[in-house]
Amino acid sequence: MALFRSSSGVLSKSVMQRAADWHVILEAEDVTDHEREACAAWRQQHPDHERAFKKVSIVFEKFESLQGDSPEIANAALNNILDDSSKKTSQRVGATVFTIGLALLLGQQMEWISVNRWIADHASPKGQITAVTLEDGSEIILNSGSTIQLYFNQDVRRVELTQGSVWVDVAKDSKRPFIIETLHSSATALGTQFAVELKPDYSNIIVNESSVLVCPNTMPQYYDVQHAEYCEQANQGFQTSATTNFVSNPKPIESLIATAWTQGKLVVSDWPLSQVLDALSEYRSGWIRYQADDIQHINVSGVYSLTDTDQALDVLSQHLPVNISRYTPFLTVVSMK
Repeated sequence: MALFRSSSGVLSKSVMQRAADWHVILEAEDVTDHEREACAAWRQQHPDHERAFKKVSIVFEKFESLQGDSPEIANAALNNILDDSSKKTSQRVGATVFTIGLALLLGQQMEWISVNRWIADHASPKGQITAVTLEDGSEIILNSGSTIQLYFNQDVRRVELTQGSVWVDVAKDSKRPFIIETLHSSATALGTQFAVELKPDYSNIIVNESSVLVCPNTMPQYYDVQHAEYCEQANQGFQTSATTNFVSNPKPIESLIATAWTQGKLVVSDWPLSQVLDALSEYRSGWIRYQADDIQHINVSGVYSLTDTDQALDVLSQHLPVNISRYTPFLTVVSMK
């Protein structure tokens, strides 16, 4: 479900897409005065239109050099992201890009970096865990490959998590609620420390301290107490998951272990080796490859470094019947001894 909220909330996909369409039209050599006026009128229709237009402007400026230097990559990225109607519009100016494709070696492999990275207020590159102090004094930690946008005003402190996961220690402010919003849900701090993880179909919320009110994003004015029946309050040591129309009952969890990534650690107890390798790969620039059938009988417990995944892999090979073979900085193969 596409979201459309007030100018301090999430911008809908359709609004962002329309803003991109207008940029393409205005960049065309045959743009007319009527089209310029229509674009100006659209921008004035709603604050979100103007905000989306400015965000897309940043993206177009950053990608301008790519169109000249790597048109093949630009075209591939464009076709990957835009729908058919946008592709028709884009033919007026050729390879205008909404995402960048980066060839990482290994010939046929391509990794796509989404537009989120370019318009984010804060981004943590893959392989890094980044700590940021926000303007209100709150401390937020971005996990590997995570991006956020900030919407702070006199009434609310809103953080939009657009990719990955974050942990936050919220500064007290009785006049302005602190909300972390994803495509699926909003998590309003009723205390201090909690984490939010964005998945494709749902969001996870883990509470380390005090409590958090979690609400689905299909609910109007989701942070208003009058709609509390749609929400769930997760207390310290509990986790809940949310889709766009449902919040699960909170369940107990070892919250310090679940958020150990904030300390650069992966803590596992009887995990399948494949799950451990997949987790480590989220903190590496390249790939970890393995034959799932070969290692399916191996389970792992322990504490492993996320800041030095090569060391973590070496520890696994020392204690398990597996070999670690590194063919390039981007390809590691795990096989049975």
